[in-house]
Amino acid sequence: MVPLPALGSQQRRTALAQAVIAHPLIVYFALAFALTWALVLPMTFSRNLGLGLLPYELPDALGILLFILASFVGPTAAALTVAGLGEGWAGVTALLRRTLHWRVGPQWYLVALLANLTIWLAAYNLVLGPGLLVAAAVNWPLFLSTFLPGVTFGVLIPALGEEPGWRGFALPRLQARYGPLRATLILGLMHGLWHLPALGTIMLGPLRPDQLPPFVLTAVGATFLYT
Repeated sequence: MVPLPALGSQQRRTALAQAVIAHPLIVYFALAFALTWALVLPMTFSRNLGLGLLPYELPDALGILLFILASFVGPTAAALTVAGLGEGWAGVTALLRRTLHWRVGPQWYLVALLANLTIWLAAYNLVLGPGLLVAAAVNWPLFLSTFLPGVTFGVLIPALGEEPGWRGFALPRLQARYGPLRATLILGLMHGLWHLPALGTIMLGPLRPDQLPPFVLTAVGATFLYT
């Protein structure tokens, strides 16, 4: 009588692995959405951190914890899970190894670090005038006290919690099936829609309904840049 549950469990694991192998992208997106939304929706529904759809409040500390967990227990966790079920430890280690692959010379990492700041300063300078660049030069310590800590936070949250999933797992598989143009469009749409519950919280909003389509379109445009 003892081996029967183990046999049933093994059969379930085999069926799950077969489903992952047959439809890795569907399973990945479904899991990424489910994991993140399960953590974010309690904030979205709350009165103090979200839209107030349900009559309860969450402590601020719990809201911060849920937000951080949602950043990590989402796309990357889904990618590692699907890679493990479909390809075993070899798939997991291959995905993790890519995050540490030194692809270009160190000078290009410096360019990547400073390019975003330079683009934003130049763009706002066209709108607001040269005073912004003068203020940036005068207040250069903000580069160390504000910009670099912000970059560090961005590398940890959401980059490590998301990018091994979006760009590390999903994009290569989408490109292999649909080509770079359609793959990027699909990924951008999924990435934008994935944020929807968070846009109803004080962490990223709350946004009005008419602000949601521009947000998703912005996510699509950014995805083309990333690709």
